[in-house]
Amino acid sequence: MADAIHDYIRSQQKDDPNYKRTMGHFRSSEMGFCERQIIATFNIPEEYDATRAGYNVTGNVVEDFVRKVIESKAKDLELDYIIPQHNIIWNIDWEEGTEVRGKADFLMLLKDKAGTQKHLVEVKSARSIEHIKEPMKHHRIQVMPYILEIQPTTTSIVYIDKNNLNNVKEFFVEFDDMIMGYIHEKAKRLHGFQMRGETPFAEAKYCPKCRSGKLKVDHTARPKTATCQPPGCGQTMKLDDTDLWQCGYCGVKDWCDKLERLKEKELVQIEQPAKN
Repeated sequence: MADAIHDYIRSQQKDDPNYKRTMGHFRSSEMGFCERQIIATFNIPEEYDATRAGYNVTGNVVEDFVRKVIESKAKDLELDYIIPQHNIIWNIDWEEGTEVRGKADFLMLLKDKAGTQKHLVEVKSARSIEHIKEPMKHHRIQVMPYILEIQPTTTSIVYIDKNNLNNVKEFFVEFDDMIMGYIHEKAKRLHGFQMRGETPFAEAKYCPKCRSGKLKVDHTARPKTATCQPPGCGQTMKLDDTDLWQCGYCGVKDWCDKLERLKEKELVQIEQPAKN
């Protein structure tokens, strides 16, 4: 039975309709992640990670649970219609073929005397949600194109504990022009890297303030901190305010680390003659 479960979970990853990437077409769910990781998913097949694949399937189970909950309350909530997995496409540059695509988890339509109201619900599952006090940055980034295209009356991000489905947190999110500008510029920059055949820097490893210095973590500090190294700004910040956590979930981490080591070696070789 264990082998059958493992084989099924692996097959779900292969059957993912988004598995094949088209240059210039980016996923809304990845726009809050490291630029190098995003570009690498187009060119370097991610190694199969059984643990991450298992979490993904668990997330699908949680979404199905939420769907059943909504359907069971449809009459009480006076829902006119429920649209699961609502597809959106945000065309950023028609000529270049740059776009952001995504799937909103649930779109609920309510009709009353004032007209039809749209309520967008994005579901996120986690091993623990105790530490979540507000919507996570990359999740807020993910839902912005949904809000732009769907224009719902309300939008909420719902976090559900995988270990206890009764443990739930819901946060309402408003449209943010600054985030949309960030996504717009990032998508165009990423497509530019692709067209020029370039590899972007490891964004998650660098200072989010100046983007020019790598971060060095102080594990002895409480809470842990990260300091921007030369030639960066030198600022010290809470580790939680950086994106270094993404490296632990990166499907191309070994390749990225190797690239960073080669880059550092090249810099040493370039600087060494100048010292003599």
